[in-house]
Amino acid sequence: MQDTGLLSNPFIFSAIHFLVFNVGDWVGRYLCGFPVLQVWAASQLVTLSLLRMVFIPLFLSCNVVPPKLLPLYSPFLISTTKPIIASDVSYFLSLFLFGISNGHLCSSCMMAAPSLEHNRRLRREEVDSAAVVAGFCLTVGLLLGGVGSFLVGSLVGE
Repeated sequence: MQDTGLLSNPFIFSAIHFLVFNVGDWVGRYLCGFPVLQVWAASQLVTLSLLRMVFIPLFLSCNVVPPKLLPLYSPFLISTTKPIIASDVSYFLSLFLFGISNGHLCSSCMMAAPSLEHNRRLRREEVDSAAVVAGFCLTVGLLLGGVGSFLVGSLVGE
């Protein structure tokens, strides 16, 4: 029996996916406007960035039948024909949280990199260069993430 729900249409699902992520991204950027939520220390920014890797297995567990990837999760798992998390709501909630973390961390990094007040190693004449390097690193990171998604897609079998 074929699913005829609105989310079963790939075009609608993709549009909602982009909407949910971008609203989350906007919320994350908005949160940087509150001083209590601002992160300035480089070590904290790196830690928060690395913590975002928890989203990788989470996304791979949502709505993906993982027979090829199960050995990567654990050698004790048995191959299945059903996704570990088969809920679109769970997927979109995870995507929204991922968007919030993306917006918050990107904005925090872009504010901290050229800040003379919070980046004591930076000299006044290096502020413009620091901002350009931060933007370049963000762009390269997005490029590598996009290219890496094709690798993950091929591992999952999509």
